[in-house]
Amino acid sequence: MLELFEEPPSLIESATAYAFPYQNIKQILLRLGNKGFATLENNKCDKGLAWLLRQNAGNRKEETNKENVTNFINSMFAPFSSQQIDRLINSLLTLYGNLGGISNEK
Repeated sequence: MLELFEEPPSLIESATAYAFPYQNIKQILLRLGNKGFATLENNKCDKGLAWLLRQNAGNRKEETNKENVTNFINSMFAPFSSQQIDRLINSLLTLYGNLGGISNEK
């Protein structure tokens, strides 16, 4: 959800965006901070606000996840030829099309 903000949001802005109480957001962020995913800093302009900053730990985890998913998919389909994969895709598309007809019959 941080992508919705051009600047790192304050705790209050985060609480509003997530529709959670301020204190719940603060507790979540403190836990994320302990794991290296976020940090809270005082806003230089307004001492009452703290800013949520995304750290590289989240990016590293995201990259690791992408690699794991890619490796899993590659391993899963490794024994199949391209022709077998094409037949599988066509079969799944046919099945999917049939499901639409079945649900419309009711």
